[in-house]
Amino acid sequence: MAVKVRKAYRSQNVIGMPVKNAEKDDLGSIEEIVVDIESGTIAYAVLSFNGFFGFVEKFFAIPWSEFTLVHAEDDSYFTLDTDRDRLSEMKGFNKKDWPDSADANWDREVDEHYQSGETQ
Repeated sequence: MAVKVRKAYRSQNVIGMPVKNAEKDDLGSIEEIVVDIESGTIAYAVLSFNGFFGFVEKFFAIPWSEFTLVHAEDDSYFTLDTDRDRLSEMKGFNKKDWPDSADANWDREVDEHYQSGETQ
């Protein structure tokens, strides 16, 4: 049976969707999406990274373009090209101290980090 690939998802279906790497290691899930109001596109997804025992360890703002949707008949998830060890070493933030996404410096730092290939 052919799998129908969706081109649009409601935000409530994206939030909470699992994120895995190419080896299918669990990296966490999409906690939030951040919309660029000027362009009307998704700028970032906030990844809640699962540490030991499945507890959320920290959050990461990751450019939307870094994610790839895998949609199968019995499973849908996003992939992110990084491994758990590298992700655990990256600078993130905690649930009670989110960065100011309106801060142009913060926005630039996130973009530069991913453009430099530091996640790989």
